[in-house]
Amino acid sequence: MQRDVADSIDNRSKAEYAEVNAKTGGKFQPNADKLANVNKKLRDIAGTDEEKEAELEATRTRLLWQQDKIFDEAEKNGLDKNVVEKARKDFHTAQAQYDLSNNLRASALSDNLNSCPSYLRQKPVR
Repeated sequence: MQRDVADSIDNRSKAEYAEVNAKTGGKFQPNADKLANVNKKLRDIAGTDEEKEAELEATRTRLLWQQDKIFDEAEKNGLDKNVVEKARKDFHTAQAQYDLSNNLRASALSDNLNSCPSYLRQKPVR
């Protein structure tokens, strides 16, 4: 379900993303594609390989940082600030939804309750 929300946000923002891509000489889309590939790999290994997952998380963080720099470059190159901020907000909101989806999947697949984020752990009812 979270993936559907993230996909919906990404789809409604394609026009803004295209403008950012145009103002940065085509830098946005390749970086977004790399990030989508990392998210898919994270989803595929969720809860099964902590070392690989940490490596992919580091790559993901780097790509997100690069994407922020691309948004800044688009604004510097003349793209309206409101368009840049809407694209940036939607992009980060979608990424947060993808994160949530991956975390939920990891917790569902994990045998080790301590390996999932604390907000996903069951709490005893008193």
